[in-house]
Amino acid sequence: MKKKTLAMLIGAAMVTAAITGCTSGSKETEAPATETVTEAAAEQTEEAAETESEETTEEETEAETETETEEATEAATEAETETETEEVTEEASEAESEEAAETETETEEVTEAAADEETEAETEAAEAETEEATEAAAEEETEAETEEVTEIAAEEETEAESEEATEESTEAETEAETEEATEAETETETEEVTEEATEETTEAETETETEEATEAAAEEETEAASEAAEIVEGTYTIGISQFAEHGSLDNCREGFLAGLAAEGFVEGENLEVEYDNAQSDTGTAATIADSYVSDGVDLICAIATPSAMAAYNSAMDTEIPVVYTAVSDPAAAGLADEDGVPAGNITGTADALPVEEQLQMIREILPEAEKIGILYTTSETNSESTLATYEELAGEYGFEIVSTGINTIADVDMAAAELVGEVDCISNLTDNTVVSALQTVLSYANEANIPVFGSEIEQVKNGCLASMGIDYIALGEQTGQMAAAILKGESTASEMNFETCEGASLYVNTEAAENLGIELSEDYIADAAEVFETTTVE
Repeated sequence: MKKKTLAMLIGAAMVTAAITGCTSGSKETEAPATETVTEAAAEQTEEAAETESEETTEEETEAETETETEEATEAATEAETETETEEVTEEASEAESEEAAETETETEEVTEAAADEETEAETEAAEAETEEATEAAAEEETEAETEEVTEIAAEEETEAESEEATEESTEAETEAETEEATEAETETETEEVTEEATEETTEAETETETEEATEAAAEEETEAASEAAEIVEGTYTIGISQFAEHGSLDNCREGFLAGLAAEGFVEGENLEVEYDNAQSDTGTAATIADSYVSDGVDLICAIATPSAMAAYNSAMDTEIPVVYTAVSDPAAAGLADEDGVPAGNITGTADALPVEEQLQMIREILPEAEKIGILYTTSETNSESTLATYEELAGEYGFEIVSTGINTIADVDMAAAELVGEVDCISNLTDNTVVSALQTVLSYANEANIPVFGSEIEQVKNGCLASMGIDYIALGEQTGQMAAAILKGESTASEMNFETCEGASLYVNTEAAENLGIELSEDYIADAAEVFETTTVE
């Protein structure tokens, strides 16, 4: 648009110049024409100017419009950008707020957990400090109380001493004497209690030591005997058949081996021993005896009457000698005649119960008793023989004998339960079946509060009140010496009459007496060969 306007101006100028040139050549002729041209040029110029002005105006208007449009666009763009920015900013702010909130929540939770842990730690520490403080306070309080008590005691002691020193009245002297007497009495009682405790401890220790010493002594005696005796040349095999397992028969076996060792026959050196227990069964005892005969042993030792009778029957037609022990009545068992002469190639020792001494003992302990109960095995000849002696002598001491026979150990329970309701006490024989069930008999008797008298030391040790019995270890040793003489060839069994263990000893169980409410005099206890203050069941 500007170029067109400029061309029009240039064209107008050229027209003006042409007109001017024409004017100078013929001023007079061309004057009106010039003016006309000039006016036309002026008009064109004005038109051109107006046109240019209009175009300029239009251009300016367009430029302004474009500018305004651009400015509006920019403003709109800026506004939109600003809006988007604000939205983004808001979203970012919201996200930040949410993250901040979450972070804050997590921070609060962590803070709370830390606070809890810290609180627990502080609580534990506080409790520990409280306990320590309490203990310390208690100790301090105890110390303070102790100091106070000590001070008070010291003050009281000082006052007492002062009073004793200053008061001369009879009343003060009497009080002082009373206090001294009380203190002396207290000291005496304390000493007595201490002495009693010491005595009980000493007695318990002594009893244990005595038992251990007895066992050790038996072993040492066997060893000493074997060392002292000259070992017999050769090797020997013997069979030992024991009818039942209880203390007195065990003692017999130990004593028997000790008696052999004392004569030069030592187990493990020149002596081999086959040992079997019939467990109170006569059939088993016969089987054992037969096996010894089959093995061709040099000698059979039979402990208790049933085993002795079985061995005698098995070895009757052989040259094997039989030596028995703990047989109450060999003649009644058919092992010897009334004069003690052997029935065959068999001999040994008798443990005849000192019945008269037993009855006398029972009368001394139970002056009011009238009936004595006796359990016995009908198949044991030794028991029947001893029972007959009891019945013969009981009247002399004012007793009546109430007896109950049994066949096996299973019968003991019912028989004992019935017997305790009919008698004032029970006296055991050397009956192997009954002795094997001793605890059953004691149980019923203790329940009925009646005493049981044993026939030897082991029964008293196991709970019987007392016994006038024999020493079964000594009886076994005596039997062992008789067997040694036969093995050495110094004598034969058929040439040796049976021997009886002489004498009887008193054994007492003070615990059993106390449980029954029976008081034994000190003199009576002092006369006992052995006193058991506790019951030992083996």
